[in-house]
Amino acid sequence: KPIGKQLARFPVDPQCARMLIAASQSDCLAELLVIVSAISVQDPKERPHNHKQAADTAHKVFQHKTSDFLSYINLYQNAKSNQKALTQNKYRKWCKQNFVSYQRIQEWFDIHRQLKSTCQQLKLSINQKDSHYENIHQAILSGIASHIAIKDEKFDYLGTRNRKMRIFPGSTLFKKPPKTIVALEIAETSSVFARTVAKIELSWVEPWVQHLISKSYGQPSWKQKPGLVSAIQTSNLYGLNISANKRVNYCTIDPDLS
Repeated sequence: KPIGKQLARFPVDPQCARMLIAASQSDCLAELLVIVSAISVQDPKERPHNHKQAADTAHKVFQHKTSDFLSYINLYQNAKSNQKALTQNKYRKWCKQNFVSYQRIQEWFDIHRQLKSTCQQLKLSINQKDSHYENIHQAILSGIASHIAIKDEKFDYLGTRNRKMRIFPGSTLFKKPPKTIVALEIAETSSVFARTVAKIELSWVEPWVQHLISKSYGQPSWKQKPGLVSAIQTSNLYGLNISANKRVNYCTIDPDLS
């Protein structure tokens, strides 16, 4: 089926639906079902004003060191196993002790069931084994490629469309900012913050968003050993340089000059 028809079947934002379709192609749909259903509801984690420290300590159990998206999977697995093992009363107590909203967790589980049902109707393959970090985040990139950013200075990042930002202090990556990130959202409050972020590699971006990338070429030169003209290719995504100094065969780009 054309991808547009598949996107229309999902009861979520088209960007999220795009992630699910990409995930089915990358053998990580089980993980993306958890992530997409999580970001489609209000964050189930609670941080009461008078118990901030206690909430942060409780939430550390669920944190993934390089991806806020994978923290959702840790929380989901933890909540599901406790739901199965405990009585409803004790499970509600577990939610309260861990500063997790019982109601929002249930909403999350409901959306997850709906999305899984839609995937089964569309005959999308759901992996049974755990997927790899790279596959999961490439699927995420397929929906929010414009939300990548590269470290500019110590804590500052340069994103697409020349946006400058910092990682939100609530992120697990705040104290150890990686070179390149993807963010679920870029929000402007007291400053411009990248929220719900993950460490990625720039090389993961281009294969999923070829239609959004503009390429330029320079320094064509004759290479005697392979017997061809090569040039330096630069790839830009909404003005952000994501690949520079890549040597390519120039003969297919400008055969007359070559």
